[in-house]
Amino acid sequence: MNAPLGSWSDAPDDAVLLAYANGDEEAARVLSLRLVPRVLAQATRMLADQAEAEDVAQEAMMSCGK
Repeated sequence: MNAPLGSWSDAPDDAVLLAYANGDEEAARVLSLRLVPRVLAQATRMLADQAEAEDVAQEAMMSCGK
């Protein structure tokens, strides 16, 4: 079960991104919840293959954490 999103759920993306850059784990979770659907939708449009799009979206999100 996921914990509530707390204070970051209503924060603007730039504030969440700054908190993520400073190591805030809750901000990282909120940011990924916001971005994954967008990244997956774009990858699906570009690739027209759902399984491949999911792989690409996962790789893209993982590269954000490096």
